Amino acid sequence: MRNNRLILAMQISGGLVLGAMLALIVLKLISARQASQAWMVTLPTILLLLMVGVGIGLTLLGLAALLNQSARSVEQTPGHASTSNELGQINETLLELRDEFNLLRSTLAVDQARREEDEEDQGAHAGGIAATPFAPGHPSANMAIAPQLTQLLQELRDIALMDETQRRELAEKHQYDQKIDLLKRAQTQIHQGNWSQAQHLLEKASVDHQNDSEVEQVRQELRIAQANAELTALDQSQQRIGDLIALAHWDQAMQLAQQVAADYPDNAEAAEQSRRVAKEYTLWHSATAEQVYQETKNHINHRNWRQARQHADRLLEQFASHHRAATIREQIDLIRDNAEVEERQEQESRIQELIKSNHLSQAIELAEHLIEVYPDSVQATGLREMLPRLRQRAFRDIAES
Repeated sequence: MRNNRLILAMQISGGLVLGAMLALIVLKLISARQASQAWMVTLPTILLLLMVGVGIGLTLLGLAALLNQSARSVEQTPGHASTSNELGQINETLLELRDEFNLLRSTLAVDQARREEDEEDQGAHAGGIAATPFAPGHPSANMAIAPQLTQLLQELRDIALMDETQRRELAEKHQYDQKIDLLKRAQTQIHQGNWSQAQHLLEKASVDHQNDSEVEQVRQELRIAQANAELTALDQSQQRIGDLIALAHWDQAMQLAQQVAADYPDNAEAAEQSRRVAKEYTLWHSATAEQVYQETKNHINHRNWRQARQHADRLLEQFASHHRAATIREQIDLIRDNAEVEERQEQESRIQELIKSNHLSQAIELAEHLIEVYPDSVQATGLREMLPRLRQRAFRDIAES
């Protein structure tokens, strides 16, 4: 049985080591250039880094290939004698890797000591300005990767010494820990109301754990949370829609109902709520249009032209598609003309009352307004002739007082 995870880890580790060595060489060149070191002084260290880095990286890649070949041999032929021999070879290779890595650490330590001495000398001559521990090319930065590589090599060596049962148990434990982590993250998303993110994490956990009881338990938590959220959203939307309908804000009520139906497409109540709002709007539209028409007609019959104009304008603006609007549209010019006549007559009567009560300034102001709004009317013509006398009378009253 192949341990694909171990093989993949070794391949990745080999690539990382090669990349890390390349980065160390580049940093070494940069730091040497900044310190103005001679090329021949830096070259031996670079060559040593290159040899050790390439050696470790290629060894890890070769070790991965060896494990892969070993796993194929075990699958094809019975017995485990060859596997024991190959595991011994792997162990010896890992020991050689550790020795090479220790040699690399020693080389870097010597290079660090030499650099510190150079920096102290330069600091003594240039004012004691030392390099930052985390600056590019600093030995401390170059050595930061060492503990991680050491730990990785030790883990790889331990895994290589395991038998198939131990490796299988380790892989199962890793899968279980990964599953628990995914389920915890899914529960966090559920508590935050992020349903799609929680569903994505559960699907990811189900790849290696189909029909798993713990995965199904969290999935049930997601269903319950979604159902509760739907009930809460529907209750709140119903109350809000009722308030909007009471205010005759039908556009907002319809928009909210459609939004809830889109958020919960599988909920029958959400879809029914949207249909109910549309039905109630149709009934309200027809009944209100008929009511406004009857009120308009009643005012026409009683010669209340201004009230008739108000209701007619509302019918044409809010219920233009209703069949009653077509009837009023044929009479709207007559209604508006008569409403203007009625309004001018009422203002003319008000002006006469103000003159009789000797409120001349108010009478003059109202007369000027009527002339401005209805300049071609009969009332405007008569008021133009009367205004000069009104102004003289008002001026005389002010002078006498």
